Amino acid sequence: MKKSTLIQTIGAVIIVILLLVVAFLLGKGSSNTATEQAAENATKSEAAATTETTAATTTETSTTTRDNNNDGVTTYTTDFWGRPVAHNGETGKPLGKLAPKGDRCKINPEIIIQDSYNGINTLWSKNDGASKITEGIPTTYARTATGAALAGWNYRIFLFAGGSLTPAAAKHIEFGDSPNMRTLRKEMSDPNMDRSELYTITLVPEAVRVLSCKEDYMVIEMAHKYFGDENGKFPYDKWDIMRFSMMWRNGDWVYDFESLKASGEIITNIDGWTRWQF
Repeated sequence: MKKSTLIQTIGAVIIVILLLVVAFLLGKGSSNTATEQAAENATKSEAAATTETTAATTTETSTTTRDNNNDGVTTYTTDFWGRPVAHNGETGKPLGKLAPKGDRCKINPEIIIQDSYNGINTLWSKNDGASKITEGIPTTYARTATGAALAGWNYRIFLFAGGSLTPAAAKHIEFGDSPNMRTLRKEMSDPNMDRSELYTITLVPEAVRVLSCKEDYMVIEMAHKYFGDENGKFPYDKWDIMRFSMMWRNGDWVYDFESLKASGEIITNIDGWTRWQF
């Protein structure tokens, strides 16, 4: 039977999906507790966190005529924060071959947001990837911190894209080998999943930093800026932090699903972070 969204999965799987949803979109997941306790904590704070981020996930404001016809013409819209979003056909397109420069452990901040499948904001670099489109999603990134950061964002968001895109993204995710994770991996392989609009319209992060940089392993943090809540814009800036780990396997980065449990910190200053340059 066709499933309407990821969060409608029953049984043990719903526990893990709740953790993913909240850690991914709202930054409210628990840190090092068991999955069940993390999901319980996440569920309690979901309603409040949703009101905080609603305004910041507003759809794009059009500034030019959108072109999704793969005719070689790039057009642009702007997102809620005024950042340019490029439209290059249905999937977005690679901006160049892999040619990383400088220290592989430092972030190259010059990137481009591309619209994929009419509303999914994906991150691309001229030198660090993605350098290919595989099964409809951007793949094949440089073995650098920048490549790991971009891969982490894109693979995670495509888990919610539905149809054949969700199982395509799942091939780049390490789910672990617990019974719950094996069940979830099976669910994510279902090409009949519907797209979850709520989680695919998430805006890209403002800043990034590298916590650990090894040859085959990276720990990355992304900072997402809040706008406000039901009472309006916050009088001060604050960001929720999303931490994730990436592993290098078979020529590309793989996302560590369970590393999402470390997300959820709220900060009011991003001095020392690298701000993406769009």
